Amino acid sequence: MTPAPIRRLDDALVNRIAAGEVVERPASVVKELVENALDAGARRIRVELADGGKERIRVLDDGHGVPPEELPLAFERHATSKLTGPADLLAIRSLGFRGEALPSIAAVARVSFRSRTPRAPEGAVIRFEGGRLVGVQAAGGPEGTDVEVRDLFFNTPARLRFLKASATERRHAAEVVTQMALAYPEVAFELWSEGREALRTPGDGEPGEALAAVFGRETARRFLALAREGEGVALSGFLGPPETARMDRGGQHLFINRRWVRSPTLAAAVERGYQGLLMTRQHPSFVLHLTLDPAEVDVNVHPAKAEVRLRRERELFAAVVRAVGERLLGAGLGRRLTVPAGPASRGGRTGSGIGGSYVTGTPFAGEVRDQARLSPAGASLAPPPDVSRPEPAIERGERAPAADEGPADETERFREALRACRALAQLGRTYVVAEGADGLWLVDQHAAHERVLFDRLRRAREAAPAVQGLLVPLELELSPERFDLLWEGREELARLGFEVERFGSHSLRVMGMPAELSGLGTGGLLEAAVEELLDLWREEGRRRPERALAVLACKAAVKAGDRLGPEQMQRLLEELAETEAPFTCPHGRPTTLSHPWSDLERRFGRRR
Repeated sequence: MTPAPIRRLDDALVNRIAAGEVVERPASVVKELVENALDAGARRIRVELADGGKERIRVLDDGHGVPPEELPLAFERHATSKLTGPADLLAIRSLGFRGEALPSIAAVARVSFRSRTPRAPEGAVIRFEGGRLVGVQAAGGPEGTDVEVRDLFFNTPARLRFLKASATERRHAAEVVTQMALAYPEVAFELWSEGREALRTPGDGEPGEALAAVFGRETARRFLALAREGEGVALSGFLGPPETARMDRGGQHLFINRRWVRSPTLAAAVERGYQGLLMTRQHPSFVLHLTLDPAEVDVNVHPAKAEVRLRRERELFAAVVRAVGERLLGAGLGRRLTVPAGPASRGGRTGSGIGGSYVTGTPFAGEVRDQARLSPAGASLAPPPDVSRPEPAIERGERAPAADEGPADETERFREALRACRALAQLGRTYVVAEGADGLWLVDQHAAHERVLFDRLRRAREAAPAVQGLLVPLELELSPERFDLLWEGREELARLGFEVERFGSHSLRVMGMPAELSGLGTGGLLEAAVEELLDLWREEGRRRPERALAVLACKAAVKAGDRLGPEQMQRLLEELAETEAPFTCPHGRPTTLSHPWSDLERRFGRRR
């Protein structure tokens, strides 16, 4: 076989190959076009999406525009106005600089680019189709630029097949606009999706107003403002209190020199500052801006420009931990401990010149503290089977964790033992002390009630759940991404027993909730339950409805610290005995511990 000769690829093919790195999905197009608008000095930016951006993306801005004679050059590879020489690459201040975005987008879509510079009598429009220049002509229009991208990946069917559902692509695009809005509060952003307004920021230069537009005003009011400067870095932004923590990292927004970046190191530093305030697998919500000397940041790591290299990564880690921890400490949320120097320094030397302290240790008051006390310790439970298995069965989609592990008669014996129990007292407002025919029992009131509610909710979902109307509907103001997620899941919400209706651009009203969850009606628990459902759906989708039931049962169940009367304790024991899997809560934690009489007699020396 004769080897093929080496040849130079034509520009159209080169651009289509490069598009694979720059343009991964509609959100990539939105990011590149919005960054161009910001670099052009725009004060107003409007983004429009159709079919999640797969059918159409349009970005309009009032920036300084592109002169007609430069339009063809703007679509040539590695043509840019943002670099003039090698020195500029070492201190990049613009968002874009590689000159790859426009040719890459034009190579895999149908593009119309209309622009007019200030004081010019008219502008021009240039059109491309799959990398082929269709034409350039004079055109009117307002000052600024209007870019329309249609039929993304129409000429690369393999790439098109890898795109997700329209709703998923819409969420990714909305996330991009959200990040830009938080980074540039002086710019007025609009996001329209399928003809509906999804996000609007005032562009008044107030970071708190941008925060309110993204997180909702009520949530934004609970955030703590952060401002700190020193050690070669300026830190600013907002820290969410522990009750705004999520099961994913979707509430984390990190910027370096106003560039949205992904930095596991710095994100870990923020989470270290929250140490001791959050439950396992919870992640704080925050908006954090770092302003550094551009020479200390290498943004030329990947064409997407989302990853960066930091020259003083260890020192920055320590500075972030210290700033976050001391701000939380100032709000009365923790106590001081010595700050570590960075993730790479465990067991080694600490970074020079970085001292201070951060918040850890003292659990946050309320439910976080209560939940942290739920795992019982001490003697083993008899007779349940292995409840200390590493993976709760509910997370594997099974219906009855304990029952699946042992014979049915063992479960029935356990139920009979529970039915014979008599509640005696409440221990530490956390455990029910009961006397049984076979010995002394301790029942975790939260885990037991959670199991009872879970079984009720599952039976209701399989039938037609009874809905309890709310006298005062709960209004939820959500980010565009989270609104889409909840609105798409409204049918599943209805099957769970929730009645919701649209209210405003990205707000919802909860009109009714499952009658079994009347305990959610007070103290913000209903709002917390809906938020946790969103975290679950964002992480895993809606494929596991029983996970959602477990979330709701957990939120509605009595908590450690709640006082129970004698009748309530006895009824809890009786109801637990009738559940399908009384050994554990839906997440796999044991509901009871027991000490047989024989064991007690041996311990007191009454029996050998």
